[in-house]
Amino acid sequence: MKWIEKTTDGISQHLFASISLPIGGLLAMAFWIIDTHAWSSGEGFYAVAGTLVLTIVFTVLIDRIVYLYEVLLERRMQLLIDDDARLLPACFKTDRLKLESLKPEHSRLIAKLSADENVIKFVDDIPEGLTQVGARRWVLSHMHLERHTLRTTRIICLKETEEPIGGLVFISGHELEYWLLKAYRARGYAQEAIMGAFESLETEKGVVLFANTYEENTPSKCLLEKIGFNLEGKYNHKDHYVYDARR
Repeated sequence: MKWIEKTTDGISQHLFASISLPIGGLLAMAFWIIDTHAWSSGEGFYAVAGTLVLTIVFTVLIDRIVYLYEVLLERRMQLLIDDDARLLPACFKTDRLKLESLKPEHSRLIAKLSADENVIKFVDDIPEGLTQVGARRWVLSHMHLERHTLRTTRIICLKETEEPIGGLVFISGHELEYWLLKAYRARGYAQEAIMGAFESLETEKGVVLFANTYEENTPSKCLLEKIGFNLEGKYNHKDHYVYDARR
């Protein structure tokens, strides 16, 4: 339900740093311990009430400081990523899809994916059960990785509605990874996104790409073979597929 999602997002935003509350409580307690007058005069009730109020005040202040710091970090990261060294264009389109750079607002998609049983089972990089805060930090960390071309992530969106439905990743420029929300699988979106990315790769022609998938992940294996990947053996207990663009 949308109103529940908005409410939880609001709570996450106002308590962005989980450490804010305990630090705020400790500061409030320290304040009242130093001010011994309230305790010695028998005003214990007011001291407790004042401590609670100060806890809220300090928590909000600390939380806002941390939140503003991460907003500045996010903006700095976007400036660093928007350079000529990126592996893929910041945004490109296919017939039905638009693929765009990873942004903090995509944290909702990452949170949904972290609750998807299929993603949890077959995608090693997305932890299970991310909160909105955890998903946002996941996004920021992966924006940083793209700066060093360690992971190039493009979010798959429907062209008509711009709704994010999944993601496409190139690890160190060669290893392919992709994920889609359950409601959008088996519709050809993954294949369309991958082929669109192949056409848009800003790298030397003749690059050899590969993908590692679990043996029991039959849909993914079928898709890779359909695109033109060939099974070359095993790697870390996964089936190792190779796509040679020089053909």
